[in-house]
Amino acid sequence: MHMHPIVAQRLLMVVVLALGLLGTVAPGSDFFQDYGAVRAWREGLDPNTRTHLLAERYAVDDAVITSLQVAHPPAAVLIALPFSYLPWPVARIAWLVASWALLALAIDRVRPRLVDVAVCVPMMAFGLSIGALDPLMIALLLVAAQQQYRSYRLLALALGTAIALKVYPALFLAGLWLTGQRRAALLAGAVGTGLSVVAGLILGVEATMGWLAFMPVNTAWFADHPVNLSLSRYVRLLSPEVSPLLSAVIIGFLLMFALRLRRGHDAFGRLAPVLVLTSPLSWVQYLPVVLLSTRISAGVRGLLAVAGIAHFGLWVLGGMLGTNSYLLNAVTIASGVIFTGAVTLIWLDTVRYGVGWQLKPGSGDATSPAS
Repeated sequence: MHMHPIVAQRLLMVVVLALGLLGTVAPGSDFFQDYGAVRAWREGLDPNTRTHLLAERYAVDDAVITSLQVAHPPAAVLIALPFSYLPWPVARIAWLVASWALLALAIDRVRPRLVDVAVCVPMMAFGLSIGALDPLMIALLLVAAQQQYRSYRLLALALGTAIALKVYPALFLAGLWLTGQRRAALLAGAVGTGLSVVAGLILGVEATMGWLAFMPVNTAWFADHPVNLSLSRYVRLLSPEVSPLLSAVIIGFLLMFALRLRRGHDAFGRLAPVLVLTSPLSWVQYLPVVLLSTRISAGVRGLLAVAGIAHFGLWVLGGMLGTNSYLLNAVTIASGVIFTGAVTLIWLDTVRYGVGWQLKPGSGDATSPAS
């Protein structure tokens, strides 16, 4: 007796939730930077206050901290507002469950290939456990990708919201423009800009300027992190003096040019690997946007599955042990190299075969748009 694919998909998402909750044994959480910033703002303090000072103020262990200060846009800070009324341990779990619910809803609507959802389980669980914004980004981008050549308004709303919450999805604006979806590109840019301006005015001009000033500092701080999947990190291994932002722009242009995007192409499916490879800071939790919107080979799928399981397992083990050994660090670094290599292979396949896939509403398979 075979299980219906929709039932299997929903069971996989329940597994994602369970693993995400398990992953909270590791204390680190990206969500604290938004939680601490918006809570400080509510209390009349500068939301750009250093996170270690906010952790001390709200009786949160320093091990939770993953950023020097809030590194997310004003809209991302404000989205944490309802959670800031809760004690930190409760807020962390509430954010995890809310992020999971939105991601599960998007996957249920879009229905990517079941095997790709299965491969994504450890990456999605990691993103949830670390409290990243990326599960929400992936949900919005999946909806936007599905609406190509269908509803440019819904596409623009989803993509524009994603851009306001985290800047890197703006790459898809170029893809939309080059594939002839120009109304969607213009409207998505307007939505993202509008939401960002409104959120910046709510937080205050000084706070917003402080965030803008901190962005290059944060990029420089984490650009050489061993689990940064960006190709710009490898450029800096050869030439440490090269700006990560400059190298990301150059690499992004070259990778996008090689795709030869034109009218009728799937902008999201083709640009998804470029997004991961060129963002100056690119993390494991970004990967589901590639796997769920681009058709990939079985070999690459296997590489990503093994690396994903190893990475998440070490995250949980490190949290349980309360420390990271040299072996754990070495395997984590190796998994990062595998991730980058696998996404590069996806991009090469896209260039070679012109693979750009669109999902049919309500189906579990994909169809190729005009090439």
